Amino acid sequence: MLRRAVMLANANAALWAIGSGLAPTLLITYLAIGHGAQGLGMSFVLAAPRFAGVLRLATPQLMNRLGSPKRLCVLAYAASSLLLGVAAIVPARVSPVPAGSRLAVLVAAWAAYQVVEYIGTTSLWVWLGRIYPLPLRGRLIGVREQWLTRGQIVGAIAGFCLASSRTSPHLLWWLTPLDVTALAGAAAMATAVLPLIAMPTGSGVTPATVEDAPHRKARVLTPEMRNLLVWSVLLSFANGIAAPARGIMPYRALGMTYPALLALATVMRLGQSICAPVLGAYADRLGARPVIAWSQAVVVLSPLFFLLASPSSPWWVAGAYACWIAYAGLNVGLDLLKLQVAPPGREARSLALYYTANDLASGATIIAGGLLLQPLLNGSTADTSSYTWLLALGFAARLTVGLLAPILPSGPQKPAPSVATA
Repeated sequence: MLRRAVMLANANAALWAIGSGLAPTLLITYLAIGHGAQGLGMSFVLAAPRFAGVLRLATPQLMNRLGSPKRLCVLAYAASSLLLGVAAIVPARVSPVPAGSRLAVLVAAWAAYQVVEYIGTTSLWVWLGRIYPLPLRGRLIGVREQWLTRGQIVGAIAGFCLASSRTSPHLLWWLTPLDVTALAGAAAMATAVLPLIAMPTGSGVTPATVEDAPHRKARVLTPEMRNLLVWSVLLSFANGIAAPARGIMPYRALGMTYPALLALATVMRLGQSICAPVLGAYADRLGARPVIAWSQAVVVLSPLFFLLASPSSPWWVAGAYACWIAYAGLNVGLDLLKLQVAPPGREARSLALYYTANDLASGATIIAGGLLLQPLLNGSTADTSSYTWLLALGFAARLTVGLLAPILPSGPQKPAPSVATA
């Protein structure tokens, strides 16, 4: 039963990631730039889903109404794939939308897609927490992360081919290559729902209403969860403060094309795919905290490569993508830790609070980064020096967060049995 559940969970991860690789945030960034987004406008594109993500706090109530995390997860992911297609096509291709309003429509549709997906992701992790046994959890999360990155590689390569094409498919002559890419991503995400439908609910899993009954007085924000929340919110701040500069600089100042950045992202994900299972095994053996701390020590170097880049040598940016391979350790470690410290019986509420706090912190920080970037641009986005102080601030923030890693809870550690049992 466990082996079948793991195989289906990994199939879902791979198919969903193909869609994510076809339609990443980078693609929406380029669509937004095409609609006239600049520093602050780009910040709103990136931040709107984060603020709207507060709606994921309703996940426990929705789970109670539907009776299980599985039902909510399946419905949310199916709806999100539909909304992604709307986000890509409606703003640019529906004639009643005025040209001046298309960026706003894109932001609204993109935010709606993300919110529904956030709800699906929260319920999915409650579900996986009930399926993955604690002694093997790190390894299984690492293998899932590997399938995610493999799927993103396939999606990115397909996206590269579509985005680089000179003409759109004949039957879709009214769509640009980027529109077709996003639509293909939505279709791939829709197919990812099928393994979820076949996945078992999990041994001993009861409806979410039963979950709350014996634990009404249990605290959601335990000391361990509070420390994890503080550190992850600080990480969101460090990631978000320079996000507008990182999003605009390669395109406007360095002259890098979407396919070129997609190629870098593909190599990065290949590295993450190789590292994730190994780091998951280490997390089971040593605990999640050391894996997170060492991974952050590598990621902290990434802004320096943007500072070294120039129009004559834009490929310094590749160094940042190499550092971002270490996000595999952050992803695996934080996914493991959030399940380990979530109070029993309150997993849904705990995870919803964890994600929402991070979304709000990230959204506010991205807006702040856009406000800081806008006056520096002074009407010109081609001068790399305009981005220097914001990128330096991003480096300082990442370094500070790395030094604060000791506040993270260690999480329970158990000897990991052979992975062959999974």
